[in-house]
Amino acid sequence: ITAFRREQIRRTLLDHLNAGFRCFDTIDSYGEAESLLGDTLDSWLSEPGRGSRADNKIQIFTRLD
Repeated sequence: ITAFRREQIRRTLLDHLNAGFRCFDTIDSYGEAESLLGDTLDSWLSEPGRGSRADNKIQIFTRLD
């Protein structure tokens, strides 16, 4: 995955978080989803007043195929 594509995906994830999405699947159309989702969530949650994943009721599902 290119740096440009990674940044596009990160922005999409942030848009989803800011729009109220709280359920994510690591086998989704994001590509490199698990690490990218984790990094994006950590960044988003580090903003003042965000709280924790539990406070925000964020759920991450991983399919083990």
